[in-house]
Amino acid sequence: MSLLLAAEEPPRVIRQQFEFRFTGNAVEYFGIWIVNLFLSIITLGIYSAWAKVRKKRYFYGHTWVADCNFEYHGNPVAILKGRIIAVLALGIYSGAGYYSPKLAQVILLLLVILAPWLIVRSMAFNAVNSSYRQIRFHFKAGYQEALRAIWPFTLVVFAAFFMPEIEPEQPRMLDTDEWLLLFAPTVIVLCIYPYVMGAIKRLHISHSAYGAAAMTFSASIGDFYRVYITAWCIAAAGILVLGLTIFFLVLIPIVGWLAIPFVYILFGAMFMGYLRAQITNLTFNSTVLAGRVKFISSLSARRLGKLYFVNLLAITASFGLLIPWAVVRVARYRAQALMLESTVDFDGFVSQIGQQVSATGEEMGEFFDVDLSL
Repeated sequence: MSLLLAAEEPPRVIRQQFEFRFTGNAVEYFGIWIVNLFLSIITLGIYSAWAKVRKKRYFYGHTWVADCNFEYHGNPVAILKGRIIAVLALGIYSGAGYYSPKLAQVILLLLVILAPWLIVRSMAFNAVNSSYRQIRFHFKAGYQEALRAIWPFTLVVFAAFFMPEIEPEQPRMLDTDEWLLLFAPTVIVLCIYPYVMGAIKRLHISHSAYGAAAMTFSASIGDFYRVYITAWCIAAAGILVLGLTIFFLVLIPIVGWLAIPFVYILFGAMFMGYLRAQITNLTFNSTVLAGRVKFISSLSARRLGKLYFVNLLAITASFGLLIPWAVVRVARYRAQALMLESTVDFDGFVSQIGQQVSATGEEMGEFFDVDLSL
């Protein structure tokens, strides 16, 4: 009887939790940052590709979880190729806009049509060049999947075709219909932005894998709309308060004028702190690896906003020299607020993935020879 009862008992669920941590420091990173900046300037931006690799290798290598760190394997030449493509595209668009705004809009539409391919290629490159415990990440999606994520941006381009042309040499008063057309692209962007951001996150995570272990993403587009709408409501209220505050500060000689940039920085930092904390928490808390490993993100909007505020003040006061210090502070806090939870033995889980990868082999063909992300 006792044997029968024992057989009917459900298997015990193992629950392991591991905290992320960032071990980098501002002094070390300052040495990397200042050399990257200097060489990027004297090479007219060419070295920026190598600078990106050095930075990512430093931050990946100093990000730890379960007693192991991440690694970045990106090729600077591949990144340089991508940046050359990006600069050429921007140059063609800007040159066309100088001669004909309508031609520039046609080129912009073509770039939007190409964008899904660029997004897929960029995500694939960054995934396959990232690893943890010598197992690489992967991203596999096609043009159509990416197009479904960003297609609303084509509405912005089409709306721009109908915008009224204003000649600087011959200014004129716009009628009501023209004013509506003038602001139509901005209104469309506000309406579609949460959809596109949510769809891109879903595309990125749901088509990613760690070795042979696929990731799933449970957040809905409505979740992203709730975050952005709340953020915009906070921004609207903040702008009202900001405007009144600046109005009264202007009335105070000298001190009031000096305080205005301080108020701007405070408002911007708190707004970005809220938005980034909420989006990061939503993204990580909706991600599960192979149905067994999930992420727990607990970023505080208030604390992140304070962090941004102090960082912006420090960067401004130091004429940019404290950028490394600010970046390290944010990286350390983001790691502290992130945790990995596994419902199976995590070491055994990773070992099993490693065996599967060894059996199938890593595919790293020429598809990954260009990085089109900036």
